[in-house]
This record gives sequence, C-alpha cells and structure tokens, in this order.
Amino acid sequence: EPTLIHYYKKQFNIPNRVIKSKRLNITKNWTDLTDNQQQILLGSLLGDGYLSKRKNSSLIIEHSLKQLDYLKFKHSFLKEFCHNKPFYYREKKSPRSDTICKSYRMDTACCGFLGDLRKIWYINNKKRIFWENVQSLKAFGLAIWYMDDGSYCRNGNALHIYTMGFTFEENKILCELLKHNFDLNFSIIKKKSYYYLTCYGDEMR
Repeated sequence: EPTLIHYYKKQFNIPNRVIKSKRLNITKNWTDLTDNQQQILLGSLLGDGYLSKRKNSSLIIEHSLKQLDYLKFKHSFLKEFCHNKPFYYREKKSPRSDTICKSYRMDTACCGFLGDLRKIWYINNKKRIFWENVQSLKAFGLAIWYMDDGSYCRNGNALHIYTMGFTFEENKILCELLKHNFDLNFSIIKKKSYYYLTCYGDEMR
C-alpha cells in the first residue's frame, strides 16, 4: 500500500469500506439547516456532490487523496448527518484510460430533506439546473463550487468553472446567477459537445 495512503488511513482512522452504524434519527427540514450547511449543500451539488437514488437520499462527496483535508472541512459542517466513520478509501478504474483513480468518499446518512432536495435537482436521474434551485447561492457556496470544479489559468489570466455536465441553457442560468448574485461576468465556452464557464482579468479581483 502506498505510503501516503497508509498515512492518511492511519492518521484519520479511515476504513477501506463503509462501516455500518446504527440508523440516525434525522428529522430536519431544509429550513432547519444553518446558512453554512445550506451553502455547503448548494456548492457541492453544483460541483462534485450528488444525491443517491433513494426515497430518503444521502449526499455523496468524493475527492482525491490530496483533497482529504477539504473533504474533512465539508464534513465538519455536516457531521450531524453522518455516521461515526463517514470516510472510506476507494480505487476505481478511469472510464477514459487504464489509470486507477484513488480517492476518499463521504456519505451522509439517508435523510428525508435530502430526498426532497433530489426531487427538485434531478430529472430522469440526471442532475439539472433551475433558477429556483440555485438563486440562494452565496459567497461561501460559490467558494465550495469553485474548489470542487474551478481552476485558475495563470498564463491566460482566466478562471474556469467546469460545468460540462450541464446543457447550454443551464450554463446560461449559471452565468445569470454569477452576474445577479456576485456581479461577475462569465462567458460560456464550448469544447466539443460540452460547455464550461470562464471569466478573465479584472473580473477575478
């Protein structure tokens, strides 16, 4: 086992698989969540997080080995919805190559309010963007979204948010969101059959 992986697993007591825990009794609604909890959920759903296909869904977030501390940061806001040992190590083959992708994953418990959230975020089991879903995004949620799916190109002096999973119309909604909520001017860039968002120069200050 690689030294880095062994260190993280020992340091943070992370198992190779999910540890079954007793069922958590969670009765909260979306409006019961703190502002930071709501923003973590919004930013994660715009980014790398997804909701499981269940009546009472769980939030699943997965990050690379180097982002374990970032995953633990997210967990610090959502720990009341998680089992005692929410992280576990995963290896899976990349769909684009023979590379083995190594990551850590966090699952919350199944919660009724996450099931309700899935009903308005998913159509035919695919995550979708509607203005009503994202209009409450604030600076903290934007930071989570960017840390999930953003990058900075120093040479081109440009900031990118990779939104390839969304349609052109959904990317238009996201551009409107960034302008309306943060006065940021993003453009939609097409790459093959996909789209992502970019802003340049002074817009990033």
